[in-house]
Amino acid sequence: MPDVIRKPLGAILIILSLVAYAALVGWASGWIARQGVMAQGLLYLVLGLAWVPALMPLTRWTETGRFTKARAPVTPARKETNQ
Repeated sequence: MPDVIRKPLGAILIILSLVAYAALVGWASGWIARQGVMAQGLLYLVLGLAWVPALMPLTRWTETGRFTKARAPVTPARKETNQ
């Protein structure tokens, strides 16, 4: 897919994913509000950061066109000579 299509499409998909994720967290906020203060803080901290690894493949696709990391090329080990 050409960059001119992939990048805007990726941006739209990221925004839609974040809106859906925020709606899910908002829906769960009633249950979260009934928890203790420390549990609330921990839950919101975890939920506030959980979207980052979840969207990394989509972000990578937007930038490179691949969902997975490119593997490093295998190079033969250099032999050291003591001369």
